Order: sequence, then C-alpha cells, then structure tokens
Amino acid sequence: MLCICVCSFRLSVGARVKTALFDCDWDTDDDSRLLRGVYEYGLGNWDAIKMDDNLQLYNKVLPAARQYQ
Repeated sequence: MLCICVCSFRLSVGARVKTALFDCDWDTDDDSRLLRGVYEYGLGNWDAIKMDDNLQLYNKVLPAARQYQ
C-alpha cells in the first residue's frame, strides 16, 4: 500500500532559475502523479511512468510529436 502525505512548505532557491515552459496543461496534481511515478518506477523510467494508466500522464510525459535529443 502506498501512502502519500501532502505537506505545505516553502522552498527558497538562492540561484537564478528559468521559468518552465510546458507544451501541455500541467498542474500540481500532475506534479504529484509524476513524483509517485518516479517513486514507483525510478528516475529515468519515463516509458513506464507514461504507460501507467493510474498516473494519467500518457499525453504529458514524452509526447510523441516532440523530438528530444
């Protein structure tokens, strides 16, 4: 059984960061599902995360129309 606790916190970054530009709608629920996928399948197993129906990230992780290098 997977138990996830959601907590509120503020993270302060001392470095300059770029604004994220997404090709699709993305919200905090997607962040949570992505983190759960990384926890379950491991960092870098994007195909497994994408194919998991429970995560609902099929059209958001590695979309087919986009070329990655």
